[in-house]
Amino acid sequence: ISRIPPALLISLGGVLSSANAAEYYVANSGSDSSAGTTPETAWRTIAHVNSRSFQPGDSILFRRGDVWRDTLYLHSSGTAEAWITVGAYGTGHRPRILGSVQATGWTQVATRIWRSATSVGNPYQGGYSYAEVFFEQADGITRWGIQKEYDASLSQMTDEYDWSWNANTLYVYAPSDPSSLYSAVEVPQRDRCIRFPGIDGVNVLPADYVQYLAIDGLELRYAMTHGIYPGYNEIEAHGLKVTHCDIGFIGVKGGSAAYGIAAWHSDMLIQNNDIHDCGRRGVSLNTYTSYTPGLTVRNVTVDNNRFYNGFHTTGPDIS
Repeated sequence: ISRIPPALLISLGGVLSSANAAEYYVANSGSDSSAGTTPETAWRTIAHVNSRSFQPGDSILFRRGDVWRDTLYLHSSGTAEAWITVGAYGTGHRPRILGSVQATGWTQVATRIWRSATSVGNPYQGGYSYAEVFFEQADGITRWGIQKEYDASLSQMTDEYDWSWNANTLYVYAPSDPSSLYSAVEVPQRDRCIRFPGIDGVNVLPADYVQYLAIDGLELRYAMTHGIYPGYNEIEAHGLKVTHCDIGFIGVKGGSAAYGIAAWHSDMLIQNNDIHDCGRRGVSLNTYTSYTPGLTVRNVTVDNNRFYNGFHTTGPDIS
């Protein structure tokens, strides 16, 4: 990991745009049939953002205080002179992009055992896609659940935060009704909060790789494998900036794939983030030469982040 030369750091840290740059807004109260070019005409869904292509210098801004439960798929590149920015607007809490479904509608089925009415897939699927259930509390603290194998008697769940799954149904052990005990019970259902093309070894042309992209001021939580994932099958790519984000509660403790950020761009800045509670690595800097022999990643700065609660590598890990 080397320090970026001052001139390059200015480019990464500044807001670069082009004369034809546009701002697009996304809000829970918006409409996908709107223009999206003002807060009053905001789009509504991440699915609509995923369907659009963007030009160098454009910004896609999510409203603070809002929540989306979908994977943001970024497939447009900026240029060295005009980055594409994904960020926030308004006031309040960071926009949340969550890989989870909230479990609600609780019925007590045994002593301190509760069943949710929300239909959910198994978050603990095995392989690379498995995660715990997460319990958000009123004091702002989020607790990791503890997965227990299902049996019909439900006797394997004996302590608070124990959970089990069967037939699209979630069961938890809780002293009282989870709807009043917790702010939310979050059940991971998607592998990633933000992903790029080139996933899982698929052959992708160099022009398809996302470059010169800035991600700023988002909260990314409750994915099975990654908060931000540009994918494998690496070639030389440039320009990725992740700043002022909160990325955490990914996967399972000690999992084989549970990363806050897994990236491989040259000219990369990871700065002023909270990266925490990632089951494997907070930041995985990937240079897998089996995909691209001789690949070199240059000019990476990891600066002024707060790393904590790691379960394999709390901070940066070079692969």
